[in-house]
Amino acid sequence: MEGVQSIFRGQYTAVANGLLDRVLLALMLAEILYTLVQFTGDRIDRMRLVEPFLVIGLIAAVRRILIITAESAGRFSLYNPEFLAFLSELALLSLMILSIAWAIRLVRR
Repeated sequence: MEGVQSIFRGQYTAVANGLLDRVLLALMLAEILYTLVQFTGDRIDRMRLVEPFLVIGLIAAVRRILIITAESAGRFSLYNPEFLAFLSELALLSLMILSIAWAIRLVRR
């Protein structure tokens, strides 16, 4: 209901940000449920149990990057100190994504 009211007020960015946030959260929850179902199964391969949790972390990091960029689009100038804080958070999230992707590659070997 809130999204419909925001559309009528012309706040399309807020609606898009909320929708993106909720869809990505639903994907994360689905991945967590799938992982728990796999974990409680009879087949237990220790290295394969780690991979779904790494995928969840990867999805969470990408979700946060998308939300940060959507929220800060056109909001800051290049000389604003808050803009530098957003850039540093994006850099750390990017490093985290690379390290998680590398860990997934190692687990699949």
